Amino acid sequence: MTTTPGTLVLVPVGNSQQVGILWSLSEQPVWQEGKIRPVIDILEERPLLNGDLLHLLEWIAHYYLCPIGSVIAAAVPGHLRFHKR
Repeated sequence: MTTTPGTLVLVPVGNSQQVGILWSLSEQPVWQEGKIRPVIDILEERPLLNGDLLHLLEWIAHYYLCPIGSVIAAAVPGHLRFHKR
């Protein structure tokens, strides 16, 4: 499974599955083992957010000192934040 940053994915969160946006790829994760969740499914083949938009969203989060998740939630249409199987 190969994909690019900005792609809409399904990931495990606790006992449920949540829609997420792949932010970056790394050969060696910098987090402790067991903290990174695997991607269960790629929901869209084409990235929802391109590299320039990802950069802008990250800048907004840093500039306004708010969580990146809040910035992404404001930028992504509501119907894309939920997944029904």
